[in-house]
Amino acid sequence: MGIVLTLSQFPVMLALAGNGQMSAFGLALLAALAIPVAIVSGAASWIGRRRRQDRYPP
Repeated sequence: MGIVLTLSQFPVMLALAGNGQMSAFGLALLAALAIPVAIVSGAASWIGRRRRQDRYPP
């Protein structure tokens, strides 16, 4: 979910600033910022699933 929110800023950037040379740099920067967010989100959900399984075994 975090990667979607981070990369959704790109269309807004295009609408406000236009399609210029900095758009490619902006997209690369947004992708670089979205990767750690996706890793943290995945790790948090994995930890949550493990804790829930420990409390309520099948």
